[in-house]
Amino acid sequence: MSQSASGQAIAALIAGITSWFLFPVIGGIVAVILGKMELNAIASGKSSPAGQSLAQVGFWLGAINLVLTVVGCVVSALIAIFVPAIFTAIMVGLGFAAQV
Repeated sequence: MSQSASGQAIAALIAGITSWFLFPVIGGIVAVILGKMELNAIASGKSSPAGQSLAQVGFWLGAINLVLTVVGCVVSALIAIFVPAIFTAIMVGLGFAAQV
């Protein structure tokens, strides 16, 4: 008799996939938590090993999504802070704007 993946492993995969299309932050957090919980359950023998690959893929999809979201937010913040200052410095240097 073949064992099937647990619902938690499938949910981790679904959350990991949806973190890229529908719910970036929430889906990523859910995928990481569910994936890690399922991997721990498989390691301790409480869950079927059939869902290990699903849990791993869900975990990593969520983790990568979270990392890229944080990096994107930091880059956006840096652009919002420095681009106006650089533009103003260029305009003042060229004589198009009064010095502040």
